[in-house]
Amino acid sequence: MSPFEAAAVLRRAFYAFSSELLYYAAWQSTCWAVWKLIWRTLVTVTTVSIRLALKKIAEITCGIAPSVIHVQAIGDPTRRVYAASIPWEYRAEIHSYLAQHLAISVQKNALILSSEQAEAVVNLAMRHLEDQATGL
Repeated sequence: MSPFEAAAVLRRAFYAFSSELLYYAAWQSTCWAVWKLIWRTLVTVTTVSIRLALKKIAEITCGIAPSVIHVQAIGDPTRRVYAASIPWEYRAEIHSYLAQHLAISVQKNALILSSEQAEAVVNLAMRHLEDQATGL
């Protein structure tokens, strides 16, 4: 095999490999977009999703998530309010993070969230997870 023939074989292999990589990247991007759409469509704000979001925010701000965050739903489903009890070691950092990113002001020790604020907290944690997954 001459050097020119070998170069042609390598070139074809490179193009085939690079097109496979582009196909894989497009597929991965499509899968991620579908996953985000499903997540935003199916996930509703619950005490569990708020708890997980607050744990993620604690992990962002403090480097470690608390083992326990209590969240209680108060009121009827049409006008629900959520009360979260955050351990004192994490409270100041979480409260300042929420004030900075969502303009949520905290009164006293308990974090009281309206349905809209709770949804914003969950979406904030999801955006951070999306950024982590995409490498931003």
